[in-house]
Amino acid sequence: MLHGMASRRSYSRGLTLSGLSFVSVAVIGLVSSVVLARLYGITVIGEFALVSAPMTAMTYLTSVREQAGLVRELARLEPRHPRVTPLALIVLGFSLTLTAVGAVVAIFASHFFFAAVHRPALFWPATVLILTYTFVMNTSWNIDGVFAAFRAGSELFWVRLVQTLGFTALAVVLTIVSPSVWSLVIATTASWAVSLVHRLVLLPRYARLAAPADERRAARRTLPEIVRFGLKIAPGTIADGVTLEAPTWILGALVPVSSVGAYTRAAMLARRLLELSPRINEMLFPTLVERLTLGERASHDRAFVDTIRYALVMLLLPCAIVAGAAQSVMALFGPGFERADSALAIWMIVALLGIVVGIQSQLMWAGDAAGPSTIIGIGRAIIVVGLLVPLVHAGGITGASAALAIGYGVDAAVRSRLLRRHLHEPWRVLWPVWQRTVLVVAAALAFAVARAVDSLGLGLGGLLVAAAAATVAYVATLALLRGYDERDRDRMQPVYDRLRARVARSAAS
Repeated sequence: MLHGMASRRSYSRGLTLSGLSFVSVAVIGLVSSVVLARLYGITVIGEFALVSAPMTAMTYLTSVREQAGLVRELARLEPRHPRVTPLALIVLGFSLTLTAVGAVVAIFASHFFFAAVHRPALFWPATVLILTYTFVMNTSWNIDGVFAAFRAGSELFWVRLVQTLGFTALAVVLTIVSPSVWSLVIATTASWAVSLVHRLVLLPRYARLAAPADERRAARRTLPEIVRFGLKIAPGTIADGVTLEAPTWILGALVPVSSVGAYTRAAMLARRLLELSPRINEMLFPTLVERLTLGERASHDRAFVDTIRYALVMLLLPCAIVAGAAQSVMALFGPGFERADSALAIWMIVALLGIVVGIQSQLMWAGDAAGPSTIIGIGRAIIVVGLLVPLVHAGGITGASAALAIGYGVDAAVRSRLLRRHLHEPWRVLWPVWQRTVLVVAAALAFAVARAVDSLGLGLGGLLVAAAAATVAYVATLALLRGYDERDRDRMQPVYDRLRARVARSAAS
């Protein structure tokens, strides 16, 4: 069943397409966030953050990570294998039931929360988002698990692009009717509904419409195993939700709603980058499972190490630019948002650490160390929650970001100590100390350059100059200090060859 699987499913192609999906959605999302912040204002943005909080909490609290267990099973199969459909359907049914129960609890909890913070009018839009997640978003994400198991990067790219564009267009149009929190809620629900239909149209490429009775019975027997694997990592997922969402809840109770709006815009920018983590992981996890199953240990190690290397090389530059020019970046959202510039700079560190932690966790899951991974995640949540109230009292929204950075820093450090037992070659061989040092130096220099230019107070033009100057400093440092290896040169050589060929053809014509 597994013969030839590694050559047939291209991890690099799937990861590239998933990365393209992330970049496209992130760019559209960033532009959208600026436009919508200016159209709706800081108060409505703050209200939308509050009504979204119960729904976002549900994404963590109503899952036993059954989708991860499904991906683990499907990664061993061929596309359109008779087992794919019954496995996907039985996991979807289990997930929908669990989510529906959680929705009832979330609706009741929301009623008391909004009454306690003296904003009862926000209960109904929050309820609509909870129901949207239960029946539309959750179903969409289960389908995405099927796509991810087969590294269907192209399908994932298009369905996510349609959803993002749909939300932005609807949210802008609805400002004509009413620039209120209801407009953003309607845009969210409608865009996800359209995207679900799109997923259902593409799904037959990987799953048959029907399955034999014996495969349906086999799927029912496999469900307990899927759930058991998911239960090992589910507490860690809940801890992720507590870690990321607790600041919004704490701030909602302790600071004005305008401050919540400023904080959520800063957090949103960083979490756009953090969204790369599931895009990477949905390709990395099935690849690690597949290569361990095939006994390809060297390939397994390279997939993990190169993933974390390239993720950091790609993200350190934009994080350094945004952190260095945080004041100008927040000013783009309009009056009042600049109060979150320090919070934004710290959130860039949180995003980087979150992506590293996410990649580390995939190695542990694939290596049957889901339990230790979960314990570390719970420890991180305890640290963050324990620090939130005192740090918010001491530093407001900046203190909330600092609590997150400390928690993720401890998490990444502990995981790094445990990774040695899951790699078959020493870390220093897979990623030499010199390359890591050069990467840190390049990022620090890019940050310093962006901060120096931004301090001149040149506005939008200064922000563009800061980005350009920081990019030059970053790339030049990596090139001059040789922060790369032979594998990088081999992978880039075909790109160079194609560019040279195009230049030669252009010159000849």
